[in-house]
Amino acid sequence: MKSKSEKIFELESMVDFYKEELASLKKVNKELTEQLRLHVVSQCFAIKEPIIIDAMEACLSVGYASTSLFTRRLNVPYKTAMKIMDTLEDNKMVGMFNGTAKRELMLNDVEFKKLLKQNCC
Repeated sequence: MKSKSEKIFELESMVDFYKEELASLKKVNKELTEQLRLHVVSQCFAIKEPIIIDAMEACLSVGYASTSLFTRRLNVPYKTAMKIMDTLEDNKMVGMFNGTAKRELMLNDVEFKKLLKQNCC
C-alpha cells in the first residue's frame, strides 16, 4: 500500500504530465490554425485572379467545365488549363474528376457573383 506522500507525488506527476500534454496540443493547434488561415487566404487570392474569373465565366456560359474549354476560350496551354481546373475544384466551384466527362458546375451565375463580392481575404 502506498503512503499518502507517495500518492500525492504520483498525482502531482500526473498533473505535470497533463499540463505538458495540454501545452503541446495548444502549440499544435496554433500551428494548424495558422496553416489553415494561410491556405484560405491563398485560395481567396486564387479565386480573384482574372484568369480564374474568366475561366468560371466561360464555364457558366456553356454550362460545364473542361480543360479543353479553357484551352480554346482562354487560349492557354493544357498545363495551365489543368491548374485552372484544379483551382476551381479546390474551391468547390466545379465537380470532381470523372474520367473524360465534362465537369459539373457547383455554382450558378448568381452564386459566383456573390462569391466574388465576398471579402474573404
